[in-house]
Amino acid sequence: MEKIYPPATDYIKLIQVVESFPDDILAKITPMLIGKYPNTYSYTKQIGETVIMEEGKGLPIGIHRPSIVMGAYEEPLKGWINSFYSVTAYFSLVFTGVIKTTQYVPELKTSMVPVDMVVNFAIATACNIAERFDGKQQQENVPVYNYEVAPL
Repeated sequence: MEKIYPPATDYIKLIQVVESFPDDILAKITPMLIGKYPNTYSYTKQIGETVIMEEGKGLPIGIHRPSIVMGAYEEPLKGWINSFYSVTAYFSLVFTGVIKTTQYVPELKTSMVPVDMVVNFAIATACNIAERFDGKQQQENVPVYNYEVAPL
């Protein structure tokens, strides 16, 4: 939903924990830290939203949540991407024949958004945030924008 969820943990305490332990111990306690979250990415992303909400009081801020970002739709040219991560790497390996088979679960849906559309949406949300800002923005009304296209 387009709202900021209750924090997974207090970000100040998390910073203290991370700064207090060496990497090998952090690796062992990470599963306990992230709890119900499937991975550290989603855990820290949620905490990051809390940091923005808490530290951004009085500023024209908002949260922009695109779904999985893929190659460009049109700009700067169709299919353009400057990284080889996530879905881009997977599709590249499939289309070049390196991966010949893959598991497929029809009930699971994936939403992906072209990178140029994400950038355009970020510009539009920045304009909307600027229009809404009245100089008194409080944490209750930090706008959250989810952006995705129809699932594949």
